[in-house]
Amino acid sequence: MGIGFTLMICVIVGVVTVASLAIPGFILFKLFKNKQAADKIRATGVAAQAQILALADTGMKINDNPRVQLTLMVHPPGGTPYQAVATLTISMLAIPQFQPGAWIQVKYDPASPMNVAVDA
Repeated sequence: MGIGFTLMICVIVGVVTVASLAIPGFILFKLFKNKQAADKIRATGVAAQAQILALADTGMKINDNPRVQLTLMVHPPGGTPYQAVATLTISMLAIPQFQPGAWIQVKYDPASPMNVAVDA
């Protein structure tokens, strides 16, 4: 085995290592950013009722709890109902409360009403 072969193996191992660290890091960064946005809406948004129209699994789990996407019909106080989407992690014990047809509390950003966060 020559130096070229050893160098090639080192480069491959390096690339695999960087990729295996970068992908989970990117996912965690995106989750953290989404959580910050939802927390801001929960703190400063306008409260409303929303009916769950659909529930979809995103394929992701956090601490064995599914991360889901809810399609909602948001009913703002004194306004026209509109459809929006919210993504959140639901405890396995709370899944029955998040079924289509159920009503939940949400908050929305008045400057951008499509930005909705479930007000747990």
